[in-house]
Order: sequence, then C-alpha cells, then structure tokens
Amino acid sequence: MLQRLSLASAMVANPSILILDEPTSGMDPQGMKEIRDIIKGLKKEGILIFMSSHLLPEVTYVCDEVAMINRGQLILYDSIDNIGKKFSTHSVVVEFLNPVKDIRDIENIDNIRAVTVISSYKLRISFSGGPEQQYEILAALIKQGYKVISFQSESLALEEAYVKLIGGDNNV
Repeated sequence: MLQRLSLASAMVANPSILILDEPTSGMDPQGMKEIRDIIKGLKKEGILIFMSSHLLPEVTYVCDEVAMINRGQLILYDSIDNIGKKFSTHSVVVEFLNPVKDIRDIENIDNIRAVTVISSYKLRISFSGGPEQQYEILAALIKQGYKVISFQSESLALEEAYVKLIGGDNNV
C-alpha cells in the first residue's frame, strides 16, 4: 500500500518527468500488475519515466529503453527490442494439450539443442537459429501430431545481457 500511496502522491502535481525507485518492490503479483498498468498508462500520456529496478522481468514489461550500470559505470544503453535481439536465450516454453510421454521425437527436430521437461504438459526447448527456426520447430511439433496450446519465447535477455557484459558470474 505504501508503494501505491507514494506513486499517487507523486502524480498529484501532474509531473512531466517521474522517477521511480523499485516501484513494485515487496508487492504481491496483483499489486505488481496494477503498478505496471499505471506506469504504462502514464507513458501513454507522455510522461517521461525513469525507473530503477533489480527486477529485470518488470523492466522488460514496462520500459522501452534500458540503461545498465555496474559499479558506477554505464555498461549498456539500448532499446528493449535491440537487447532482446542481441542477447536472446534462444529457448521457448511449449505447453501441450495432452501430456508428452516421450521427448525423443522432439529432441530429433532440426535446430533443437536441448529439451527440458518442466512438467508432463510443458517443455523448455533450446534451439539454434532465429525466428525462422523457431517457426519451423513449431510447425514440426504440429506435424508430429502434438497439440500445442502455448509457444512462448523465454525472454531472459536483460539478465543475459547484464551477466555477459559484467564478465559472467565471477564479477558479480
């Protein structure tokens, strides 16, 4: 409630620029969604928003551009879209209507590097290539008779970018 109150009190003065520090910190999922929706609405109204957050999925949901800082140094400034293209994890999470009993047929599809079972209805598929190969994998799954109900890119691009730019886990 304190986060919501702080955001509301900041908006009373109709600012053209808003600076937010960890706006969804400590919130439940519903509260996080509400704050994200408010921020998106403010962006549509033309308010320039600077947001500091360690919750990188939150940043991905609401920001257009990102600046990453490590030990006081600017290490990256780019759009979310460009970061996604440069640092994509090349994996998708696929959800099926029926349980997958044997993943060997899926592992043999062209361009698939690895298949991880999340549950009998959900797999994480790592692949090589780009969007064209991702489409071909989906087409191959359907051709093999799988009833795919969800096929989503797994976007950890901001995390991947940060870890790669600071030199891996050793420099954290």
